[in-house]
Amino acid sequence: MSRGIRNPALPTVSGPAKVGAELIAGVEQSPAPQRLVNGSDSFAIVRAALRERLTDVGAQEAGAASTGLTGAVAG
Repeated sequence: MSRGIRNPALPTVSGPAKVGAELIAGVEQSPAPQRLVNGSDSFAIVRAALRERLTDVGAQEAGAASTGLTGAVAG
């Protein structure tokens, strides 16, 4: 949406009123979401990126566990 504000020639893919309503709804949640994704295409892109990051981090699980202190409590 911010790209559309900077360049009005771009087509609008999100309704400003709907985005505003989601922002307000997010603020009224307790706890409020850390990130608010608007649009199904944006959601799919964010989800794919987070899954990729989790896969990358998951590959480090054994190494991470091997560096922990014996008897330490996981948080």
